[in-house]
Amino acid sequence: MLVWVPGYNACSSDISVAVAQLLALGAFTAHIKPFIFAWPNGRELSHPIATKLCVSQEMGLHLASFFESVLDAGVVHIHVLAHSMGARLLLTALPEVVKVLSARSVKLASCIFLNADHPLERFVHTDYALLRAHCHHITIYADVNDRALWYSHVVNSLIPAWGIHEPLGRYPYGFCYANDTSTIAEARKAWRRTLRLEQQVDYLDLDVVDTSSLDANVHGLRHAYFNLNPFIVDDLAEIVTMRKRACMRLKLTHCVGNVWTFLAAPGHVQDV
Repeated sequence: MLVWVPGYNACSSDISVAVAQLLALGAFTAHIKPFIFAWPNGRELSHPIATKLCVSQEMGLHLASFFESVLDAGVVHIHVLAHSMGARLLLTALPEVVKVLSARSVKLASCIFLNADHPLERFVHTDYALLRAHCHHITIYADVNDRALWYSHVVNSLIPAWGIHEPLGRYPYGFCYANDTSTIAEARKAWRRTLRLEQQVDYLDLDVVDTSSLDANVHGLRHAYFNLNPFIVDDLAEIVTMRKRACMRLKLTHCVGNVWTFLAAPGHVQDV
C-alpha cells in the first residue's frame, strides 16, 4: 500500500492525477494500492492557516486514525510518501502514528520525503530517532534550488510565526551529527559537495538523494516534479516495489556520507 500525504496548495483532484501519473510512468506493480490522505491544505492565500493546521493536534489524530483504519483492514506493508508541507504534517503527527503502529507491532515499509517543508534541526535531533525506530528505509529527496522552499524560507524569516527557517528539502548535506557546531553549520549550508569525508560528522542512517542537477522535466519552481522526471519516477518505483536502498539503485552515484545523486548530466552539458 502506498500512502500519499500531499503538501500545501494541492487539491484532491490535482494530486490524484499526479499520483496516477507517477504509478503509470513508473510501471508500479498492480499490488501497490495508492491512498491519499487529503487534508485541507489550503490554496494561494491561505498559507498561514494551512501551516497552523498541519501541526495541530486534531490533524495528527486524524492521520493516526487513518493508519489505524488501514491496519484494521489487514494491510501490513505501508509505504509513505510525503511532499512539502505534508512532511511537516506527518512528522508532527508521528508520535500519534507510532502509537497505532506499536499497538500492532507493525513498522513502515518505507518513508519517503519529497522537497520537505519541515525544520531540518528538528528532524535531525528529534524526529529522526522516533521515525528510524519504526521505519528502517528512509529516503529524502532534496533540491538546493527549490524556489518554493526558498520563498518559504524568506517569508518565514520575516514572519517567524508563519512557519520554519531551514526546510530540510533544501539541505541535502545536513543530515548528520557533529560535536563541533561550526562543522555541522557548514554542512547544513553546504552547496553541492562542499562537505567532505574528512570532516568529523556522524551521518544519519537514511538515504538522501540530491536532485539539484536534474534539468529534464523540471518546472521553474523545482518543487513538484516527482511525477514528471523519469529519474525520480524510476527511483521511487525501485524503492516501493523492490525496497532497494540507494547503494543498490543503478541510476544513483555516491557523493559523500549518506548523499547520492543521479547519473544524469546537467542540461548545460553539450559535449563530453
